[in-house]
Amino acid sequence: MNLPSFFSNWPWWIPMLLVFGANLVICLVLWWVDKGMLPKIRRGKLIFSAIDRVLYRPLQLILWIVGISVVVSLYADHFFTISVIQFLKIILKGAAIVTISWVAFLLGKEIEWILKEKKNFDATTVELISKLSFIAISFLTLLMILPLFGVKIAGLLAFGSAGGIIVGLGAKDALANVMGGIVIAINKPFKIGDWICSLDEKIEGIVEHIGWRTTMIRQFDKKVLYIPNQSFSNMIFVNASQMTHRRLENLIKIRYSDAKKTNMIIKELRETLSKRKDIDHSQSNHVHLVNFGDSALEIKMTLYTKRTSNADFWAFTEEILTLVYEIIEKHGAQMAFPTTTIDLVDKNQLQNTLPFGQ
Repeated sequence: MNLPSFFSNWPWWIPMLLVFGANLVICLVLWWVDKGMLPKIRRGKLIFSAIDRVLYRPLQLILWIVGISVVVSLYADHFFTISVIQFLKIILKGAAIVTISWVAFLLGKEIEWILKEKKNFDATTVELISKLSFIAISFLTLLMILPLFGVKIAGLLAFGSAGGIIVGLGAKDALANVMGGIVIAINKPFKIGDWICSLDEKIEGIVEHIGWRTTMIRQFDKKVLYIPNQSFSNMIFVNASQMTHRRLENLIKIRYSDAKKTNMIIKELRETLSKRKDIDHSQSNHVHLVNFGDSALEIKMTLYTKRTSNADFWAFTEEILTLVYEIIEKHGAQMAFPTTTIDLVDKNQLQNTLPFGQ
């Protein structure tokens, strides 16, 4: 059935009222389903929530585009010139393309969110794929819309070869930062949540976001650093989150007067530390007398632990140092502190050394 001929004898406002009324009713039904029924159906079901978030608003827009297209096909020639009608049709086609792209973009964001919730997916890689998908969707949308307005894609692409060089020179730093972000996501020297620090210790904190242009790092004083991605190409930095162990090194100083007790102190230290499960005994752990210092016997202690976080490592350090002190005290020895000994010469000897017996 031809709609224009069917509605030809009707007043113009009746079909318009029917179309927009039907759209309004369908939108109200969708709203009722979204707010009333779907919360009960999708409770605990991630897939239903994702479908709802992807389709709800774009579906409403598509309904209005279809409704307006029907009205334009029926009565536009009564109110507008042919050129205006053609323009309206182009706008409606463009709106339909944008709506489809919108659905694709929302679907990509939902997939990104679902993958991030799963612990076996790397958040940095997921974000990179999401960003590249957004670029691809935007580019394809542009290629489909431009021909509607009479722009030849072939000519645009030909211009891109020369224009791209000009734009590239003007936006060299911005492009370098974008490429830096892609390299970070592919090579994965660090990812979101990692603790990184530069060798000069000017940069240290937790990676919170890897963007197109910058990487956001939350310092331990809670200040935020925004570092251009290209900086990481030339920066030497440490990814502390990739540590397998942390090393505790300490120089224990014993008084020279307790030299005979040093052997027993070292022996008990070794025996006690060998029983601790938080020390990795497959590593090169040492407790040895290493030096006769200026004012003390120096015992070097080197231990490796798998407790790598700051809080755990500091707690481990506290426990070990307390243990060392208790063992030293147990053997009746004391830890040394810097001392200087002055030998005083007898008064008579001093007079004999002075010239002329003065």
